[in-house]
Amino acid sequence: MEHHCRRYAKMGYITATMDYTELFKGNPSSNVFRVMDEITYCLSDIKQRLVNKYSFNGDKLELAIGGFSIGSNFAMLYGYSMKHYSSIPIRFIIDISGYLDLDPNYWFKLTENNSTLENLEPETINQAMSDGNLTRFHYNESTFLFQMNGFLGNRYNINQLGQILKEDKLFINDKNELYQELFNSSRHFFVTYHINKTEDNELIPILCEYGGNDQNIGVANFKHLRQIQRLRKNLKMDLVYMRYGDHFLMSYDTENGKKAMKDMNTMILNYAKTYFRNENYEAEQMEKYFESQGKTESWHILYGIKLENIPYAENNKIINTFKYGSDNYNEEIGIINNGTDYDANELNNYNLYIPASALNKTNEHNGIILFIHGHLQKKENMDYLGARYAKWGYITAIIEFNEIDINMPHTNQFRQRDEISACIKNIKKKLKDEYNFNETKLELALGGHSLGGVLTLLYGYSMKNKSLIPIKFLINLAGVLDINRNYYYKVAKDNETLESIEPDSINLGIENGNLTNIFPNDRVGLEQLNSYFAYRYNDSDISQMVDANNSINYTSEKYQDFYKSYKYCLGSFYINKTTEKESYTLPTLCEYGGNDPSVGVAQFKLLRELSDKYHFPLDLVYPRYADHSLVDCSTENGIKAMREIHSKILEYAKKYFTSAEY
Repeated sequence: MEHHCRRYAKMGYITATMDYTELFKGNPSSNVFRVMDEITYCLSDIKQRLVNKYSFNGDKLELAIGGFSIGSNFAMLYGYSMKHYSSIPIRFIIDISGYLDLDPNYWFKLTENNSTLENLEPETINQAMSDGNLTRFHYNESTFLFQMNGFLGNRYNINQLGQILKEDKLFINDKNELYQELFNSSRHFFVTYHINKTEDNELIPILCEYGGNDQNIGVANFKHLRQIQRLRKNLKMDLVYMRYGDHFLMSYDTENGKKAMKDMNTMILNYAKTYFRNENYEAEQMEKYFESQGKTESWHILYGIKLENIPYAENNKIINTFKYGSDNYNEEIGIINNGTDYDANELNNYNLYIPASALNKTNEHNGIILFIHGHLQKKENMDYLGARYAKWGYITAIIEFNEIDINMPHTNQFRQRDEISACIKNIKKKLKDEYNFNETKLELALGGHSLGGVLTLLYGYSMKNKSLIPIKFLINLAGVLDINRNYYYKVAKDNETLESIEPDSINLGIENGNLTNIFPNDRVGLEQLNSYFAYRYNDSDISQMVDANNSINYTSEKYQDFYKSYKYCLGSFYINKTTEKESYTLPTLCEYGGNDPSVGVAQFKLLRELSDKYHFPLDLVYPRYADHSLVDCSTENGIKAMREIHSKILEYAKKYFTSAEY
């Protein structure tokens, strides 16, 4: 799309292209809702960059949004679904080979490739269907169903999709509850749904271009749009029809094709002149301006620098912070960390995003958000978070670290904490030495999902008063604060979630049997804790810690030895060390899913109790029907939660970082 940017920039318009997370990759988080969020953040960044760096009047910026193929679908969907929320007012939409709806009734293609239609008006399309000149794009409703599922990030598996189809596997059983759930989610992806909800005086003009020989999208989608226009008289719409053009609208060898390419360019400029209020542009003056600047700035999607796989070890070692003779050394856990530094390996590295806005104010306060991935994941799984918040002006980093391995006893949570310390030390040094940041004005937030949430809470609370970069707040996504069985509950039935997970609601859920303990007995809980030390204790050791009923024997010497070590792995232990003279608490933003079978919903109860006791800020985003992944695209509550957690992160950053204005 870069050639479009250059073309219309020469005509005096500010232009931009963006990358986004692709769909159909099998990842439930890769769905249309995520793309809408990415467009939102991109536009917000563009606006702030124009205002802050180039002194544009933000109130006078206007937007046209366009795309090709699925990009066109996103452009139309964003225009109509986000009309009232876009940071820049949307004036018109450019639809190039896009589609409005996945309804099979509007997905037809030419029966023969060498035949074309004179036009794409409803009457012509209907006659062509009747004559057999058009054939259905989807061979049956099952192919349509799989495409709908792709827009949801392939949320439903093959067996579930099979349940939706009738016995012949060709047609959808629209009475099926699972189909109703899928349809209620996917209809929000269809532009037609949002157009039909839009008031007449708020309809956005649409400029379209379609090819008569398009074998991917088909020719009947425009029929649908024209039908809507006939019902909605205030909808302004124009069509450029390349009669012999394919999906890519390439038809250089026909007079119609050459004319269509020129017409589309002319129509875009006409729309800009008609619907933008700032219509007096002089291309020649703009070109002279760019020449006077020597060159124009090239924008990457990150709008800054991304550095990958930066090693954070020193002399191929990770420093053990519990060395003998160190002020940090604690004799009670010396047996775990016996004073030997850890050997570094290829996993001791991180990715770093430095936004251009931060590079322009290296001597001012700058906030850093360090993200920590979950169990069996890699730092690349959280790269999108690094990019997202770098676009908002925050320095971001994603750490790779050693997971606990039964064959490597030194891979325990003490090492993981030391790895985070080493990473933070390296980030500080790199920003100071290579980019001239004022190290005394750097501030830090930590965030992580699952195991990453555990480490976020552990490191944040335990190192609040020792961190080389001051920690301002924590982002805990489904993390464990304590493995005490009293805080390890899950919903008894998947379809019976709790309205809230505040202490009173949790206590009532336990009493009513709506919650069940994840650990059936204390022994299972001890085995889970033992994993924090790479299973340092064997089955015989665990047996000595419990009685005949598998309840903890608190007088057991083996349990006492165990307790001395494991309590230092729990964030709750450090919060409870808080006194009037020294605090171990931090503002904490949490997200827990109501259907989480692995961490459970009672962890937040403990956090709330500690927050009330020690008076530290605590907020919760609660996707009521989400599992441990925290992804729920099928309910309004889930969709709202996905948006809310990101707005809350920005709210925390603005509130607790000194560098609040981005």
